[in-house]
Amino acid sequence: MECRNNDELVNNESNGEFADCAAAWDVNEMQCEYTTAAFDALGFDAMWLASHYIESCCTYDHDASVDNESGGGIPDCAAGIAIMGGQCEDDSVITAFGAPKGWIASKCLATCGICS
Repeated sequence: MECRNNDELVNNESNGEFADCAAAWDVNEMQCEYTTAAFDALGFDAMWLASHYIESCCTYDHDASVDNESGGGIPDCAAGIAIMGGQCEDDSVITAFGAPKGWIASKCLATCGICS
């Protein structure tokens, strides 16, 4: 993944609500892992922001999302990657339990080196 922000896509997908990544970042109080009430009210989630605001958000693992989306079964990225044998590429162990392909890598950007 190229490490650059996608300002045009943020503007288009938000129907002009955000002029660019920085504007969305400001509304979400400079957070990538969780959303603020103001950001939630606009109908956006943290992963949407992280997927477009790559330069800043790729430095994070989204542990809270992993915990929440797994219903507490996988508390954080470290646990998810441990379940997968210490690597990010072959996620067949967790996809067998219903996780979408690439789920851990999409949440554990820093640990998996997605934007390296």
